[in-house]
Amino acid sequence: MPMNDTVVLEWSYTPESYFEDKFETNLSLGNDQYKMVIKKGKIEVYISSSLYDNNHSVHNRIYDAINRKLKVLLLNKFEPLMISKSVLINSHSANDKKTRISYYDVVIDIRNASENIVHKDKNGNVVYDSHNVKMEKNKELIGLINRCESKDFFAISLLDCLYRATNNKSHELIHLYEVIEALSKKFGSQQSARQSLAISRKDWSRLGEIANDLPLKQGRHAGKKINELRDVTIAELIEARQLAQRFVKAYLNYLDVDNR
Repeated sequence: MPMNDTVVLEWSYTPESYFEDKFETNLSLGNDQYKMVIKKGKIEVYISSSLYDNNHSVHNRIYDAINRKLKVLLLNKFEPLMISKSVLINSHSANDKKTRISYYDVVIDIRNASENIVHKDKNGNVVYDSHNVKMEKNKELIGLINRCESKDFFAISLLDCLYRATNNKSHELIHLYEVIEALSKKFGSQQSARQSLAISRKDWSRLGEIANDLPLKQGRHAGKKINELRDVTIAELIEARQLAQRFVKAYLNYLDVDNR
């Protein structure tokens, strides 16, 4: 797309190191595809100036799409991410203009980031770089949600369960268990959901055990064990998160294969 026909919508985010490196991907919005570039501290989406001139509110729809897409990264890591309240609109044309428009916050509150790990062979060649692996996983997840969202909006509702869990720590286990409830309703029963998504009975039951059965203050049935309650351990919380993430990813993969 020629530069003089391009409008660049730009949002900032923190922390700037969240994505670690620049990468490009496509952003699907209905039947339209946009180029999205994520770099240090910035998210840029490139659209034609004619499209923007005909619909000055298109940035609202794109912002909402970015919000939905980036929730899929909850399947990869737990670390806070905040997208700015405003969008900077850069029109690269004869009448160059820049406008700042107020908009809403998006907060994805995830934790437990890991350090970068690099393995080299005896000749000093890099054979494994966790940084590159994480970047590729981010691209794969955004591509996956792009393909799935247009076919089944239920995928977004599953990601919303994780999103609510990260933003309501006192009820995190309750929201993580919503993944099981939603999948069971979608497939008609817990057994059907497990079998359709190739999830083991052990893993499925374990998330239920942590959320429902253990005597936890943060559990779903805390009132039944009022005299023996304890706080959930970090290990139990991480395990519950990973199980819920795995179940959501299983559904996205199921949907992706089923619709190809």
